[in-house]
Amino acid sequence: MDTDLLKTFLEVSKTRHFGKAADNLFVTQAAVSARIKTLEKMLGASLLVRSRNNIHLFNYSMIVAQIHDRWNPFSFEASFCSC
Repeated sequence: MDTDLLKTFLEVSKTRHFGKAADNLFVTQAAVSARIKTLEKMLGASLLVRSRNNIHLFNYSMIVAQIHDRWNPFSFEASFCSC
C-alpha cells in the first residue's frame, strides 16, 4: 500500500476537511480526493461520509485512526534509522 494514501487518510481524519488536509500535505485538494478514492477502491469500502459542511468517519475508519495514534509505524521506523 502506498504510504501517501494512508498519510492522506489520516490527515483528513484529523482535520475533517479536504482543503485543510491538502494544505497540511502540500498537495491540491483534488489530489487528496483522488487519494481517498483510490484507498477506498483498494479496500473495497467507503471510509468517509461526505456532507456539504462536514466529513464523518465510518466506525472502522475511526478504529484505524486510533490505532495509528497509539502506534505510528512511520515514527517507529524513524526511531531505528541510523541516518
